[in-house]
Amino acid sequence: MYLGTNTITKLYDYLQGYRIAYWLYDNDNPVDKNFFDNFNEFVCRYYGVTTNDNWKGVILEQSFGNEPNALDTFFELFDLFIDNAKVTDTRNIVLSLFDKLISEQDEFKSRLGDNFSVVLTNTVDLIKESALSTLKYDYDGIFDQLKEKAEEIPELKSILTELENQHTS
Repeated sequence: MYLGTNTITKLYDYLQGYRIAYWLYDNDNPVDKNFFDNFNEFVCRYYGVTTNDNWKGVILEQSFGNEPNALDTFFELFDLFIDNAKVTDTRNIVLSLFDKLISEQDEFKSRLGDNFSVVLTNTVDLIKESALSTLKYDYDGIFDQLKEKAEEIPELKSILTELENQHTS
């Protein structure tokens, strides 16, 4: 890959072009999918920032606008990201739980028993709180809170474990 100049902006532009080709040609590479789906969030969590900016903007800001340093930092962060490549897609877990609570009510009522309405209400409340408090859903936080609730409800713990196994790569 040739960037022309040693800048994170050139790398970002190159990867945006690759991302378009990835989607246009239905590429099924799990490493690429993981990067495109999760790297931005990884960078934000790494720096502890909440922003609508992309990973390039966050890294560039943390590098005080120094493009070559930001490019070096990108590769350091990318190595960390790949080293921790097992990714739990908490967004899909939370949304799958919510979807199943609504669309498969009978099954989940039988699995959760008297706890069904509590779990449904808590899940909806957690999603609403997050949606209203930030510009981006905090699915990791929601998932952590659901896991805390699952300590009291073994049936919920079982459901979350099943969903986590489905959505971890």
